[in-house]
Amino acid sequence: VAIDPEMLGKVFENLLEVKDRKSKGTYYTPREIVHYMCQQSLINYLDTAINIAKKPLIPEKQVQDKFFGPKEAQQKSLATEQYERIVPKQDIEVFVKYGDTGIEKEIIAIQKIENIKNGKQKTSTYKLSLPKSIHDNVKKIDEALKTIRVCDPAVGSGAFLVGMMHEIVNTRTVLSACLEKEKDRTVYDFKRDAIQSCLYGVDIDPGAVEIAKLRLWLSLVVDEEERKTIKPLPNLDYKIVCGNSLLGVQRNLANWKNFEELERLKPLFFNETNPTKKQQIKAQIDELIAKLTNGHTDFDFEIFFSEVFHEKKGFDIVIANPPYVFTRGADFNTSFKKDIDRLYFSKLKKGKKSKANQSGKINLFALFILKGLFELRDNGFLCYIVPNNILRTTTYSTIRKYILDNAKITNILDLGGGVFDKVTASTIVIALQDCKINSKRKHNEVEIMRNIASLEQRQYNSSCINQSQFESNISFAFNIFLDKKALQLSCKIDADKDRLGTYCDEIIEGIVAHKQFIKTEPSTKTVPLVEGKSIKKYCISPPTKFLVWNKSKIHRPRPDYLWESGKKIVIQRISGGSNPLTAALDTNKYKTFASVNNLLLKQEFEPYYQFILSLLNSRVLNWYYANNFSNNSELTVNISKTYLEQLPIPKLLEYNDDTILPLTEIVNHIQAITKDGDYLDNPAKQAKVIELGKQIDQLVYGLYGLTDEEIEIVEGIK
Repeated sequence: VAIDPEMLGKVFENLLEVKDRKSKGTYYTPREIVHYMCQQSLINYLDTAINIAKKPLIPEKQVQDKFFGPKEAQQKSLATEQYERIVPKQDIEVFVKYGDTGIEKEIIAIQKIENIKNGKQKTSTYKLSLPKSIHDNVKKIDEALKTIRVCDPAVGSGAFLVGMMHEIVNTRTVLSACLEKEKDRTVYDFKRDAIQSCLYGVDIDPGAVEIAKLRLWLSLVVDEEERKTIKPLPNLDYKIVCGNSLLGVQRNLANWKNFEELERLKPLFFNETNPTKKQQIKAQIDELIAKLTNGHTDFDFEIFFSEVFHEKKGFDIVIANPPYVFTRGADFNTSFKKDIDRLYFSKLKKGKKSKANQSGKINLFALFILKGLFELRDNGFLCYIVPNNILRTTTYSTIRKYILDNAKITNILDLGGGVFDKVTASTIVIALQDCKINSKRKHNEVEIMRNIASLEQRQYNSSCINQSQFESNISFAFNIFLDKKALQLSCKIDADKDRLGTYCDEIIEGIVAHKQFIKTEPSTKTVPLVEGKSIKKYCISPPTKFLVWNKSKIHRPRPDYLWESGKKIVIQRISGGSNPLTAALDTNKYKTFASVNNLLLKQEFEPYYQFILSLLNSRVLNWYYANNFSNNSELTVNISKTYLEQLPIPKLLEYNDDTILPLTEIVNHIQAITKDGDYLDNPAKQAKVIELGKQIDQLVYGLYGLTDEEIEIVEGIK
């Protein structure tokens, strides 16, 4: 009975306990997404490999040969990379995606064209299905496919390596139809060549490494034609390696002879079948690695995969579904966090507001993005499927800045939620290209794909955003939902406004306390505790939790003045969707939980509490926040202080009472209704509050000067 290599990934994922899956962040990537990511990566690689060449800025002078000895040494001319469209990217896309669908007709068409050239026939009804540019550059494309170097730094069960192997094999098979008959161009030959030279993987889980090897072996065996003379399986110990991709070792790079010997032995080991000789070669390789790592046994890319860095100085493609695990758990000790600070955060530019150095708040997937970029060659490509909070969460601001400073964002595919079983996080596929040239990054157009119906049939909404737009965003957020009209509207809302932070004395989240201090019943030792879910627009539900108030024992009790203030605005801190801002006015001096943001105005602006509250609950600022800071996330997002502070507020001191009072009076009217004891059970009163909220929206539209068309955009009509 044949075993589908694809099944091994599912078997491996199902072998993991649910708790292990969560702790390791290991989830099976759906085949359609693997297929898309592999094809997209190959298209991007071929476009670069074929169409970009280094050309001298100054023409090199011819060197006069000597009669004896080598040519005289001459300083190399400065060179620059130039894009020359030898094979248009659209043609590469047709070749990669559809080339194998008409291969038999292509062979016949090529033969008919030869017959016409040789006068054997006059005409033919067969036409070439592949673009002419592919036929004209067959050898160049084949060489690019043969020499591609791909790595999955979180290889898991090997889905992406198997996927990349299939894409390489399929495209080289298509090219065989266009080449003269050559030996060693069977599917088996292509697979073995790809496994030996093109594919690399790392995983911290030994079981995953063995499954990945097994998948590659099975993929190879199914195409062995001579059953009686089946070749021995290759040794993959130095192709798929067990280790921690994120860490490295202090390397001894001085002895190049050790590297040369290492790279000589690896191909011998790959093909060796004699058990004794195999162990001898392995012992030699391990000894060389020990010398190069100064005796450390930890994994290191530039040593274990030295041939790639010697040949290309990095990988052409890094592709992965990295683990989604926060580094605050017991598995991540102080030593690990010091290594992360040294290897990653020390290389990031820290802005005025940066939390990236607080490694407990960092998720492993973000570190894998940095690691992937570090291991790329010049112009290499990274393609990951990751949670979409990389686009907006303030914790990752310095990582976004690093991306903007070192890469072109090729495209972002918004997959939404539900991609992985039992995982609620919304995910994206992000494709990046290494790019150190500022002007190229600045003028780069990022393709944004949303509302996916079918990746295979290209059924999705597509738009483009200039990468430089992200540079000017608060916290360098990648606000992918702002198309041209939305961007113009956002700029208009921003224009000539103050920032909310200008008027605030404090914006701070509520109390962080151990669960032993939080009770469900009140007592003489407790005080009411307002949670985020208790906050409605203009209303606070009666608290259902109670806090044992012992300031000295509470982890983060917050400053006394916060709880002593007669007024504060409380805002849900965990929210999402198209209406992420939900705020109410607290006049009861409530203590609040960490799921609440507390806002205190400066003393001179205390008369404006109701006015500010009306803006926070308005459609205008909800639209602005959702599109600029949370990418309209359907799932929960953290309403961060950083973004709240940057909300655009009309300049209060420039407005008279005729502008301020109408909004203040409506808010007072709403509060009079919501304070009634039966409000939450009275549909008529709730309907009245909704009606008053609409009146507030109309006044706020006028404050921000919105036209009817712009109002339709805010209200989702357009």
